Amino acid sequence: MFTGAPPTGAVKSTSGFITVLAAKRRGLDAVLAETLARRDHPGLAQHALFALGDLCVPETSPEVRESVVSAALETMRAHRNHTEIQFNGIRALAAANDGAFQSEAGEGAIGAIIAAMRVHARTRESGWRLLKALGEPQHVTAVASTDPEELGLEVCILRAMALHFVRLPVQQVGIDALGVAISDEDVVLSDASEPPLEERIRIATLVSQSGIPTVLKALQTHAAQMELQMGGLLLLRLCCDCSEQISAATGRAIASHSGGIGAVLDAMRGSVRSADTISHGLVVIAAISLSSQEGHLALVRAGGLRVAIQSMQCHESEVGVQRVGLRLLAAMSAWPESSQPLLKEGGMHLLLHGLRTHAAEDPTTAAAACLMLARLAKGDLAAEAAAVLDHDWEVLCEQVVTNYGATYSIAEHVAQAVPALRQHFYAVERT
Repeated sequence: MFTGAPPTGAVKSTSGFITVLAAKRRGLDAVLAETLARRDHPGLAQHALFALGDLCVPETSPEVRESVVSAALETMRAHRNHTEIQFNGIRALAAANDGAFQSEAGEGAIGAIIAAMRVHARTRESGWRLLKALGEPQHVTAVASTDPEELGLEVCILRAMALHFVRLPVQQVGIDALGVAISDEDVVLSDASEPPLEERIRIATLVSQSGIPTVLKALQTHAAQMELQMGGLLLLRLCCDCSEQISAATGRAIASHSGGIGAVLDAMRGSVRSADTISHGLVVIAAISLSSQEGHLALVRAGGLRVAIQSMQCHESEVGVQRVGLRLLAAMSAWPESSQPLLKEGGMHLLLHGLRTHAAEDPTTAAAACLMLARLAKGDLAAEAAAVLDHDWEVLCEQVVTNYGATYSIAEHVAQAVPALRQHFYAVERT
């Protein structure tokens, strides 16, 4: 309660102290009205929020508590980058916490707390205490009481998400916040190189602290929410693009999580119109396939190959989708369990389409297509592969060798594939 002196770190000036004192003398209703009326003025809003935190007492009615939550959230949203407003806003939310968070007005409170913790380090201790207080009792006991400043932002967000899986705003803000927390800049995905060391460390922390199961459970709990599904796939792709070791760990974590592969495939099916999201999903599928034989077999059994091919067919003009898709199909063609189904599902058509349409402008697409061709031309599979070739396949092979030569072993792969395919292809033509 109010002690007659400005608390350390909350009100930094004499004028601010006088503002709080005057507001408190007018009572809670007046402060609520002032908070809403002055929320566009950062200085006054900051002090009004602090006063709300002191004036909301155990005797305050649920209706008024709900109004406090609404006023605090509106003010925090209007000043997302103002540290003191976020800090005092969390303080007001904590004071109002007596059932108000279960209402529609308070549903976004947990998301607002996570958003503040993401940007403002000063809010993490009080924010984390409030998040634990809001958690379901059976979940709170499983959360360590470690100092949030020592935990790191990624772990704080993950544990907040784990406390509130059923709350969509928490999961949505949590996934968005994790994407920002582990990435140094706005996300720009490429095949050029691994991310910087500090970013790899943050991603490794996310993966090692059960981040993948947390994201997957969010996808499973809110399967109908496409925005969350798309954000979840992007976050998983960031982990898969980090390094070979972290990508393999991510793939294994998805494969071992109950329903994890299905959650990824369902997210892709629901977002099939988004080329970017499909690209993210294809990278994640590739990580699962390459992580272990068990992961690859589970992926094939779940229909991952069919989802990948159908997704690529929906975006044949998108070079980004075809690039990551052909890399996936090339990886899957190395496994006997998937090479024959790959041909039956239309994989050869996508291979030739990549050579015909995208190879000249994208060497990665050309390299993946030629590697896949060499693998499909081996042994007994060569006859089946030759049976689904287009008439211009040799011309396409000659063009890609002319363009790239020995780059990415393209000439070597073509030299391995052409003789075997030519023998079966012309035998089929003669019959």
